[in-house]
Amino acid sequence: LLRRARANSVPIIGSYSRHWAPHALRLQELVAGGMIGDVRSVVGYCGGLFLSFASHTTDLICQFAGYTPLTVIARGAAEPETVAKTPPGAGEPEPSLYSLFIEFANGVTGYQVGADGPEGAFYVDVFGTKGRARAGMYLPPSVSDAKGQPVDLTPHGIPPNVSVFKIAYDQIAAHLDGGPRPHCADDDMRAVCEIGFGGIESALTGRSVRLDKLNGTRKI
Repeated sequence: LLRRARANSVPIIGSYSRHWAPHALRLQELVAGGMIGDVRSVVGYCGGLFLSFASHTTDLICQFAGYTPLTVIARGAAEPETVAKTPPGAGEPEPSLYSLFIEFANGVTGYQVGADGPEGAFYVDVFGTKGRARAGMYLPPSVSDAKGQPVDLTPHGIPPNVSVFKIAYDQIAAHLDGGPRPHCADDDMRAVCEIGFGGIESALTGRSVRLDKLNGTRKI
């Protein structure tokens, strides 16, 4: 799909909708600007199916860790109800994510715990050399400094919450008018997909998986 799209100069955008929460986007900018120092690790909270559900939190991890995954190690299994709903010959049933470890090219590590955290699901804790941040669609952003003291985000222009689809569609419309590429497009989308497929491969084989050697023949 990506090869054909590039040949026609058409971006493909993954609908990891929680990515476009405006307060999460602003916190991403602040973290990229050094608010908590250099990012060392990102922990995401979400379980469910690797691709159909947990991929949203996988994207949130990449949003703060970067979109350069190298290796994944995962645990998971297909639940009986998923197996029962998989038609014969359609491939293997999609497993649920129990845990997922991601090694990124920039030295950051990502970890998805495969369950809700104290604030529910679909959010991340970002750990840096000078503090930590918490971001997600359903909770207000927060930052603490190296001593664990809360940082006042009021002066940093945290926007009010609006529809994530409005932000995404505005980015798409701006791109059609000659603006920059929307988020979650092309190689960024590919990185999230490969983490998901690599995680499935790891969960089913019990081995770590290098994404540059991902088995592209397994049908899920």
